Amino acid sequence: MNMVIHEPTIRKLTNPKAFILQLKTLWPHRVAELPAMQSAGLVTKEIANNESYTLKDGDRFQTLKVSPGGTLFVEPGEISIGNIQLESGSKVLFINPGMQTILHLHGGVIWRARTLNDDLEKVAKGFKLIQHGSETMTVEGMWADTIFAPNVDLVLGQSSKKLYGRFLGKNVTVHQYTQVYGIPFVPEMNTAIARRGR
Repeated sequence: MNMVIHEPTIRKLTNPKAFILQLKTLWPHRVAELPAMQSAGLVTKEIANNESYTLKDGDRFQTLKVSPGGTLFVEPGEISIGNIQLESGSKVLFINPGMQTILHLHGGVIWRARTLNDDLEKVAKGFKLIQHGSETMTVEGMWADTIFAPNVDLVLGQSSKKLYGRFLGKNVTVHQYTQVYGIPFVPEMNTAIARRGR
């Protein structure tokens, strides 16, 4: 049996701009790009056992740590944090689940908290975490959101066996028994309309 191996034909690009335009037509998608992030600030915030704190739109912390027994309430808006650590036994409650909540991070992430909201699909539709750094992210607790972390290794589902959302990372590792429910980031819009008095 005779095999014929053909050498690839190499052509010199006579018009690189036309070639790039042709590639864009064939592949219209863009490589993941991180949006701009505000400075995370210089303040360290620690929430101890039996304490609570509410994250609000515009909050900026260098470090946010929630100890076991602490509760973090999260309002809709955009928040910038350097390092975040939510220990096992800590809790998170989204005050308006489904409303647009974007958490910008630029450092270490350890998320072992339990989410108190009943409807995790609704939480996932409104919550997005954007990791601007390059440190490995470890999510062990209940998780419901979109993670956008193109420069990061993600480790998901070591403790919780259900994850809701979408995940983009340099490398993504999901525990073998974890169920992942693909929920898109489609936040609800605030439909409150101000009325004039008559």
